[in-house]
Amino acid sequence: MKKPWASKISDVIRDFKADAEKGLTSKEADERLKRFGQNKLIEERRLTFLDVFYEEVREPMIMLLLIVGLLYSVWGELRDAATIFIIITILVYAEVFNEYRAKKSIEMLKKLSSPITAVLRDGRFYELL
Repeated sequence: MKKPWASKISDVIRDFKADAEKGLTSKEADERLKRFGQNKLIEERRLTFLDVFYEEVREPMIMLLLIVGLLYSVWGELRDAATIFIIITILVYAEVFNEYRAKKSIEMLKKLSSPITAVLRDGRFYELL
């Protein structure tokens, strides 16, 4: 079934061979767990400071400034090139620091949330983590 979240409830119940009145049996739920695995979102890999740094350095504006800095170091004065590189370094450091903090905050919020799901098994409601 494609996009069960956008389908009619009756279609979802029919396609997943479920019983709307009693839910799944415990045996059937165990079999589906073994067959399909846990019903969890795929977690992204852990975020590192270097990942954020690499992401920021690849920004088009930073790349352009790096190219300008290189051109200044070849054709212009080294003082101007050094100034450009210092500004780029400060800019990238500030961006990386802010982005890393923001992403870590989001990661911590995800850890705080503990969704509890109500399921219907053998005609009774249970709460699962």
